[in-house]
Amino acid sequence: MRARKQFGLLVVACGLAALALPASACTTPVYQYALERWPADPYVVTVWCHEPLSKAELAALEQLTKAASDEAAAANLQVKTVDLAQGSPPPIPSMTLPWMVVSYPERNAGLAPVLSCPLGAAQVEAVLDSPARREIARRLLAGHAAVWVFVECGDKAKDARALKVLAAELQKHNKELRQRIAQALGQDPASCQSASFSILRVSRSDAAEQVLVNMLLKSEADLEKISGEPMAFPIFGRGRILYALAGRGINEDVIAEACSFLASPCACEIKEENPGVDLLMAVDWDKALEAEGRTEALLPLLAGAFPDEMQQEPAAPAPVAVRAGKPRGRIAVTPAGQPARGPGGAIARNALIALAAVVAAGVALALIVRSRHRSLDV
Repeated sequence: MRARKQFGLLVVACGLAALALPASACTTPVYQYALERWPADPYVVTVWCHEPLSKAELAALEQLTKAASDEAAAANLQVKTVDLAQGSPPPIPSMTLPWMVVSYPERNAGLAPVLSCPLGAAQVEAVLDSPARREIARRLLAGHAAVWVFVECGDKAKDARALKVLAAELQKHNKELRQRIAQALGQDPASCQSASFSILRVSRSDAAEQVLVNMLLKSEADLEKISGEPMAFPIFGRGRILYALAGRGINEDVIAEACSFLASPCACEIKEENPGVDLLMAVDWDKALEAEGRTEALLPLLAGAFPDEMQQEPAAPAPVAVRAGKPRGRIAVTPAGQPARGPGGAIARNALIALAAVVAAGVALALIVRSRHRSLDV
């Protein structure tokens, strides 16, 4: 009995110590880990109506609900219906029923709605999909590290200047990224052209991309106020906006910071502790990855592909924008205005667990020794 008790104490101590051991460092780049492991957060589409609905209105509502529930549609959204006949007050007194409000995922509930408009077939189509979003998905699934969506401000000189800086900086980072991947796979860098940071230009006045532009410009609380500046949004994973660069914020240092974060080993695997806001996209990511043969298959390939300085835990980059010609402060905040926890939160938690395990192991060992001494005294 005494031996079993001692063994039980030792098992408890070892178990606690094992919990405290840091997991092996994930050498998969952030962009690839996000694509393969982070499901996109669902947007909330609320439909305000007064039943009965017309045939066309019912068809539009069914299209939304099918996109939310049908695996073939695969849009990251959930639909809520509110019948004003039940006494619920309308969000807009003068709205034309049925009315549709598209909101960011609940994790980003502090942001203003993406869209508020009458419910109709054309509006639903625009919410669910657009040519630019299809192109973003195509590139990400093809292996692009990130698609930098460049939103033009309309001032040709400003747009050209910012685009030139962005293109030149991304070209440098593309070369570095391809060299690392080629080294890891034992291939020629020329065969790794799909691994890249690419640019996709979008005009603010493009009607087909109005929902996408809204999602981008409202992804941080005050971006819409910066109407006279070009903006760049690195999109990675399954359509996740890292943050916005605007005006003079589109510079070598900030671009390098974003690229470094996305190409660095994924030190914090918990999605919620990383920066970003997901886009609403009608893409079955899991099915597409399986078709490409990429699910799980590429996770170990980049092990050791990064130099020593890149193996260190990357700091989560802070949002950078421009107001009145000056860069905004670099204090990282979530879109809801709460401090971003970032990878540091996981480190602190692991440190506390480690300390607790050491104390528990010490207590268990002391009990074992004490028990053994008692048996000798007897």
